[in-house]
Amino acid sequence: MSLFSRRKTPDQLVKLLKDAIADPLAPAKPSKDGTSVEEITKRLSEIKLLLYGDGEQEAKPEKCAQLAELLIASGLVPKLITRLDKLPFEARKQFAQVYNNLMRRDLSGFVSYVERKPEILSALVAGYENSEVALNCGTMLRESIRHEILAGKILYSPDLWKFFDEYVHLPNFEVGSDAFATFKDLFTRHKTLAATFLTSNFEVVFAKYNCLLMSENYVTRRQSLKLLGEILLDRSNFDIMMKYIGEKENLKMMMNLLRDTSANIQFEAFHVFKVFVANPKKPEVISLILVNNREKLIAYLKNFQNSKEDPQFTEEKALLIRTLEGLKVGEAASEAANPPPSPSSHESSMEVTSAGCCASNAAGAGGLGSPRSDRFEPQCIVCSDEEWIDSTEESSATSSTVHTDSSDSTSQTTQAPPLQRTQFDSWEDLEGYLQQYSRETYQSLDEEQSRDLCLRASSRYYASDFDMARTFSVRPT
Repeated sequence: MSLFSRRKTPDQLVKLLKDAIADPLAPAKPSKDGTSVEEITKRLSEIKLLLYGDGEQEAKPEKCAQLAELLIASGLVPKLITRLDKLPFEARKQFAQVYNNLMRRDLSGFVSYVERKPEILSALVAGYENSEVALNCGTMLRESIRHEILAGKILYSPDLWKFFDEYVHLPNFEVGSDAFATFKDLFTRHKTLAATFLTSNFEVVFAKYNCLLMSENYVTRRQSLKLLGEILLDRSNFDIMMKYIGEKENLKMMMNLLRDTSANIQFEAFHVFKVFVANPKKPEVISLILVNNREKLIAYLKNFQNSKEDPQFTEEKALLIRTLEGLKVGEAASEAANPPPSPSSHESSMEVTSAGCCASNAAGAGGLGSPRSDRFEPQCIVCSDEEWIDSTEESSATSSTVHTDSSDSTSQTTQAPPLQRTQFDSWEDLEGYLQQYSRETYQSLDEEQSRDLCLRASSRYYASDFDMARTFSVRPT
């Protein structure tokens, strides 16, 4: 800004901005310099400058407070949010910065103002339905969630279930990841608030959460599983953890996820499964499943991701093996003869009818056997109370089809499976696809095929480095 130009007062800025958006649905009267959209962008830039300051002048607290008071009184904040998609990129970015500054500093009671106006938070949540404004709305939502009172408003509103049913499943990788970051903040930033909510809504929350663990989207499954481990292992959620690990359907799901085609999902499932095993007060129904599958579980754990150079992980595996070896068969067997009542009402209340989620039978053993995705087609292992079905034979049969002649495997390999999608959303998606068939199969790809495969993992992880891409596509498992 020129040294000789005079900065406008907060009152002038708010009046000029209000005039520029006088009609929320139609363009306002063009300004001298151009259209009303350009006028809005200009005024937002000046408001941001007043709040943040610049190299010439620092922000003045009294003017910032006056500006916040005027913005609240004018009702401009909800108006700008509802027409955010009509503004250019720079204007959206500047408005988000203005909102975040007001929220972070709670100028003139801005937090209380947003609390009194539930339509503001609802409009920000709904922003995930428009990819053009989703990331801007996401930053404003997470800034709002820093305040416990506003986080509670979202947790106890119908808007929360949109994250479970829609937003974290969005095919746009960046938008879906941003929605999951907001979803995570809701359950981890304010421990006591989240614990109270989870306790009072345990059945419906975890019925929906189990649907996330079976999502067709690899990234959603992995992030949800990792977050579940964080939630259960947080001290504030001790009672929630004990209830979760006392239900056999949850144990079955974790045992199946241990056999997922993705090593990353196996690893995250391990960190939830270990809580079931390490629990010193296991319900008999849990002990029965573990005892009946003890030999296979021990054999599995002894060979589970041994290449990881992580002393803590190695120690935890050893502890689980010792715990499984020490389980008493007699106590578990007596449970089979005299089964006690279900430790919770979870099974009778698992029915969820909201769009995008599964019902109780899908969360149980029957649902685990169905394919999760036509991209990965993972071989889910159905775990009954009596036996954890072993897929070693199935895996051997599958891997034996890679080479048509073991005596001359270098010259004769099966043709690489066809690419089923035109684009992978991330490197994780590509990795999951390769793990499904075994990377050895892709040794036969020529350079053009390899380049094509890796360029399909392009939305955020665009493979412009062909050498890196080809190395990734054919590296050994």
